[in-house]
Amino acid sequence: MSSSKHFYPPCLFSSQSLTHFTLTGDYCQYHDITQTALDFPALTTLNLSDIKLRGDIFSKCVNLKNLTLKCFCFVGPEEVFDIITPRLSNLTLIKGIYLKSINVIAPELENLTIIECSIRNLNAPPGISSFCYTRPRGYGVLQFSNDRFYSLNKATLCLA
Repeated sequence: MSSSKHFYPPCLFSSQSLTHFTLTGDYCQYHDITQTALDFPALTTLNLSDIKLRGDIFSKCVNLKNLTLKCFCFVGPEEVFDIITPRLSNLTLIKGIYLKSINVIAPELENLTIIECSIRNLNAPPGISSFCYTRPRGYGVLQFSNDRFYSLNKATLCLA
């Protein structure tokens, strides 16, 4: 995995009025976008691709409803990635690597999609109504921290 040495001005990750934000790095370069929380209080949709994440970067995105992370990795001392967003309803994780555990703290989460992410353990809220999971080749089955998907209406699993 190569690492980008690009430096982005902090003002790029802070706006009181921005509602949609998409950032795509170079293919498989894993840009290290920020070491502090993104500060987008009005943001509702966030799409990040080819990025390196660290710490709790979503906690100041209090109105975030749609989050897509594609080709991402998490760098942290605990190897636990927390996604803390109070209004998140749609979460899509695609091709995430180096993830031991993900804690999704999003009480309004309805739709969860995980495609080819090397995650060992997932702690997700119980109110999910739609779950889609595609296991990466050669990787074990995802373990859940809870077994109570009380509202699940649709599930798509690909374990091949």
